[in-house]
Amino acid sequence: MFGYNNYPAYQMQANQNRINDLQQQQYGTYQPYQMQQVQPQQNQIIKGRPVSSYEEAKASMIDLDGSLFVFPDIANKRIYTKQIMLDGTADFRVYSLVPEQNNVHQTEGNTNSNEYVLKKDFDNTVSQLLKQIESLKGGMTNEWESTGNVESSNEK
Repeated sequence: MFGYNNYPAYQMQANQNRINDLQQQQYGTYQPYQMQQVQPQQNQIIKGRPVSSYEEAKASMIDLDGSLFVFPDIANKRIYTKQIMLDGTADFRVYSLVPEQNNVHQTEGNTNSNEYVLKKDFDNTVSQLLKQIESLKGGMTNEWESTGNVESSNEK
């Protein structure tokens, strides 16, 4: 005999609160009938112009709104940036192009330093050099000993 109209109001409110709590736990903060406001994306524009020297970039006038100005200097392979900071000072930076160095260094004769010599080839070359040194020593005499110009440290 009790219809919907006879359902106590405080009980309906308690049930609604419970439903809201469950939705908050499951889906995060529940905010009915509120849509997120989407801000339109602003196009990013690079401000600046090509310059021919450091002095020209340094003397260039820029906006006081804190936006970054870029000054490419193709001839000197540099990029200058200029910006007004929050404290009112101008921040001026210089970026220079540094050529990339290869890890492989080449010596005279276009030989890579990464080439290795086998031990048997090294030993063979060393033995040939020792033979050549011995043959050169055999044909020479010590000039100091033959002329008698060798002085001993005891004779004075």
